[in-house]
Amino acid sequence: MDIIAQTLRKEGFFALYKGQPRYLCGVTLPERPGIGMASPLIGIAGVNSLLFASYGISKRIVSPFPQLSLAETALAGSMAGAANSILASPGISLLCSCSFLAHTIC
Repeated sequence: MDIIAQTLRKEGFFALYKGQPRYLCGVTLPERPGIGMASPLIGIAGVNSLLFASYGISKRIVSPFPQLSLAETALAGSMAGAANSILASPGISLLCSCSFLAHTIC
């Protein structure tokens, strides 16, 4: 906890979000102090919105009634997870490939 307090005191709130690698797919990214984690945070928000939208649609497919049983909730969650994995996997795969390339080249 002391390290967080020191970082906040010395560098400010946005210093907690520094740390995005500057090398991505062999390309050197410009240095952006204080906003290094903006891109991953936006990506996570997109994936989470996709998951919740898929869950809402899955709930309506499973049952027309708003109150679902435990089994129906599990089925809707499984459907949402399957949709999320199918739709988000290409982006995650690209991110992993670029990260691997960046670490092997640099």
